Amino acid sequence: MKKDLQKKIVFSFLFSLNIVVGFFIGYLYDIEIPLMPFVLILINILIVILLTLMYIKGKKINLKHFLFIFSCFILNLLFSFFIGYSIPFMTGTDPNNMGIVMIPLLCFLNYGIVDRLNLYINEKRYQDNKKDNEKIDIDKIVEENIVVELDSKREIIFWSFFTLNMLSISFLGYLLNISYPILPYLIIPINFVLVFLLTFIFVKGTNLDLKHIIFALLGFLSILIIGFILGFSLPLMESENIKIMGIVLVPLLCLGHFIILKELNSRLNKDNFKFDAIKLPIIEYEERRYIFSVKSLIILGFGAPFLVLFIYYFFAWNWNFWLHEIVVKQTTFFLNLIFDVGVTNTFYSASENPWIFQIPGQGDIHLETFCTGIQAICIFVGIFILTPHSKDKRSKKDVIWRKIKGIILSSLIFYIVNILRMVIQLYLYYLGFPWNDIHYSISVASSFIAAVIVLLMHKWVPEFILSFIYVFSLIKQKSSRNNKSD
Repeated sequence: MKKDLQKKIVFSFLFSLNIVVGFFIGYLYDIEIPLMPFVLILINILIVILLTLMYIKGKKINLKHFLFIFSCFILNLLFSFFIGYSIPFMTGTDPNNMGIVMIPLLCFLNYGIVDRLNLYINEKRYQDNKKDNEKIDIDKIVEENIVVELDSKREIIFWSFFTLNMLSISFLGYLLNISYPILPYLIIPINFVLVFLLTFIFVKGTNLDLKHIIFALLGFLSILIIGFILGFSLPLMESENIKIMGIVLVPLLCLGHFIILKELNSRLNKDNFKFDAIKLPIIEYEERRYIFSVKSLIILGFGAPFLVLFIYYFFAWNWNFWLHEIVVKQTTFFLNLIFDVGVTNTFYSASENPWIFQIPGQGDIHLETFCTGIQAICIFVGIFILTPHSKDKRSKKDVIWRKIKGIILSSLIFYIVNILRMVIQLYLYYLGFPWNDIHYSISVASSFIAAVIVLLMHKWVPEFILSFIYVFSLIKQKSSRNNKSD
C-alpha cells in the first residue's frame, strides 16, 4: 500500500510539472512564432503518453480505461495552457492570481487521475477479492468488517473545553480594547488556570513523560495567548472586513488543540485507562458496507461550515477578482451572441465592485461576488471534501475519484446555470423590467438546481447522506447499551 502511495505521489508530481510547463507555454505565447506553442504542447502530450505507459508498465489495463485516463490528463494539460494563454488578455487587477489559484487545483486533480489509474490497474485484484468474499459466510464478513476503536469521547470532551476556553479569552481580549477595562483582568487569569487544570486532569494517573506534558502544556498556552492577541487586535485594525481574520484563524487554533490532544493521547499508556470498545454499526448500501469513525463525523459537522466560509471569503477577496472578470466577460459575450443587445463591460478600480455591465438605455449593473455563484459552489465543495470515508476497503477504494468528479461536475453545473441566470436577468432589464423584481425572483427560481445537485451527490458520494443515517445508528446503539446496563 505504501509503495502504491509513493508511486502515485511521484507520478502526480511529474504530471504536475508537465501542467506547469503547459501553463507557461500559454502565458509566454509569442504571436510572432505561432507554431512554437503547438510544437511544445505536442511535446507535453508525448510526455503524458510516456508517463502513463511508465505507470502501467508490466500491468494489465482495459483499453477504454487507458483512453479515458489519457483524455483526462490531456484535458488537464490543455486547460492549464488556456489559463496561461488567457492571462495576458485580462484587464483587471492582478490577473496572474488566476494562475496562482488554478494551477495548484489542476495539480491536485492530477493526483485524482493517477489514483483512478491505479484503481483501474488493480481492478482485477479487487474483482478476485470480491469473488472470494462471496464464498465466505456472511457472518464472517460482518465480523471482519466490524471496526473496534477506542472510545474518543474523552478526547472530544477535552477538545471542547480547551476550545471554549480559547474562544472566551479571545472575546475578553476584544472587550479589553473596547469599554470593559476591569472584567477581562478578572477573568483572564482563570483562563490560564483552566489550561493547567485541564491538562492535569487529562494526564492524571498516566506514566506519561514530563517532557511530553510540558510540550503539550506549552502548546495549549501558546494557542491561548494567540487567541487573546487575536481578539485584542481586531478593534485596532482599520482595513475592511477585519473579522475575516478571526473567521480564518479561530478554526486553525481549534485544529491546533485537536492536534495536540491527538498527539498527547497517542503517547498515553493505554493500560492506565479503561476505554470502552465500540463495535461500530455497519450500513449496507448498493452492495457496499459503510463504517465511519466518530471523529470523521464530528469533523464533517463542525469543519464543513468553517471550510465553506473560508473558500467563500477567499474568492470574495479582491485578490481574486479575476473570477469576476471571467464571469462578466462570458456573460457579456453570450448576452450579445443570443440577443444582440450591445451590452459592454468596464473595469472601475475605485469601486468596491469594480466590474460593471453597461446596459444600453438602462443604468449600469455592478457585479458582486454573490453574482458569480461561488457561494453555492463553496457549500458543495466543503461538503464533498469533508464527507467521511468508509473504513471498509472496498467502499473507499475509489472515494477520491468520486469526490473529485462530484466537485468538478457540481461546480460546472452551478457555473453554467449562473451564467444563464445572469443572461436572462440582464436581457429582461434591457427590455425595461425593474431590476429588483427580476434579480431576486430569478435568483430564487434558479436555486432549484441545488436540489438536483443533492440527488447527484448521493449518486457520486453516498457517504454524505449515509453519514447522517450513521449518526442515528450510533445514537440508537448507545441507547441500547444504556438500557442493557440498567
